[in-house]
Amino acid sequence: MSWHERDYNWRERNASGAVDWRAFLPPPMTLKLLLAHLAGFIVASFAVGGTRYSNGGPLALRAEFHTWAVLTHPIATQSGGVFWIMMAVIWMLAAPIEARLGARTMLGRYGVASLFSGLAYIAIAAISPSLAAMPLDFPLGAIVAWSLIYWRRLAHEQAMFLKWPFSISSAALWLLGLACLAALMVFRTGAAAWMAAGLTGGILSLVLEFRAEAVDSEDPDLATVKRPRVKRKLRAQPPKKADPVQHAEDAELDAILTKISREGLNSLTPAEWKELERARQARRGSSRHT
Repeated sequence: MSWHERDYNWRERNASGAVDWRAFLPPPMTLKLLLAHLAGFIVASFAVGGTRYSNGGPLALRAEFHTWAVLTHPIATQSGGVFWIMMAVIWMLAAPIEARLGARTMLGRYGVASLFSGLAYIAIAAISPSLAAMPLDFPLGAIVAWSLIYWRRLAHEQAMFLKWPFSISSAALWLLGLACLAALMVFRTGAAAWMAAGLTGGILSLVLEFRAEAVDSEDPDLATVKRPRVKRKLRAQPPKKADPVQHAEDAELDAILTKISREGLNSLTPAEWKELERARQARRGSSRHT
């Protein structure tokens, strides 16, 4: 074997055994969100000359709240243990949502749910400060909103832990339940504002999603024009001409299903997931009418 062949074989073996470390990273917007939480953790832990706060960090929502804390409380975690658990949960929930439904859906639910959570916490703290003894210092509302997305649209999404697959929606439900139990054990009734804020943020973001879907499904022409009732005689209808738009949508859906059978669900792009979800919603709507 010549030295040219030996060099080629060595390069080929190295290339085949190389591991692309970028495959282990989360999607781009999820990665940026994780980095933002890391920056918030550093600020919350060592702000004001390294002073540590006994009841939440300087960016957290407390009974004696500051206005900016409504926006900063999702990244205000000061406890190291809570921070790393929160980072793992964000990675587990946000990455598949961005991959399946797009970065806009993932970040939109994060922002809306966090805002509603902060406002709900402030309202309860103003009525009864004793119910807000537990600070709101991580994106509880966003985690609830993401969990509801899994419950509605990604119920069969799974992840792997070592060699065992598990349902992400079930894991999120268990984690939220354990978090609420721990909050009640430590703060008792002082955790009421904390739990109510999380539920309010998640549920209101879900209500907005339902409303957006209802608006998108409305036909403005049929909704605004009132047509008089006309008695029509039954007669044989000529065969309908094929709709080119419907034909194109059916062809695109067939291509997506073929791709799933060949490469699996993980090969779909966000646009293909949206098309698949649209077809599923249309089929479910037609089955209800029949």
